[in-house]
Amino acid sequence: MNTTIFETTVTLNGKEYPLNLAEALEINESDLQSEYVRHATLFAFYATAYEMAVRDEKQLDMELDRLKAHLDAEGRNSAVSAALPKFTEKMAENYVVGNIRYKEKSEELIAAQYKSGILKAARDALVHRRDMLLQLGSTQRQEHASDISLKQSMAKNVKG
Repeated sequence: MNTTIFETTVTLNGKEYPLNLAEALEINESDLQSEYVRHATLFAFYATAYEMAVRDEKQLDMELDRLKAHLDAEGRNSAVSAALPKFTEKMAENYVVGNIRYKEKSEELIAAQYKSGILKAARDALVHRRDMLLQLGSTQRQEHASDISLKQSMAKNVKG
């Protein structure tokens, strides 16, 4: 399986972390106890990283709104200074959207939305991993109980 789409890095609070979702989702069925412990750590990391990414995304969205308002006012002031007879809403919109600062901040927001989307998908995948761990544990317990019953039944048949 090509896992490159599951490998990325994420920067949180100025520190870069490598993420390998395929590795995080793997389950060692022969050591479920360790997997339960590992899962709690994985989930805590990805859930926290997701919440931090959402915070960053909201912050950038707010910054973009402030920049848009600032550029709108700047465009209108430029129109007044240039003694333009009419400055339409479309002209104001074009002034804002055509500004390089607006483009750069929009690209930052898109990158933040991508990061939070990836982390949300990872967090959601870990919820499914938890469900699978619980199911595997239940299956193992049933198999173990079945093995004990079978051995007891065989022991009775041998004695009797």
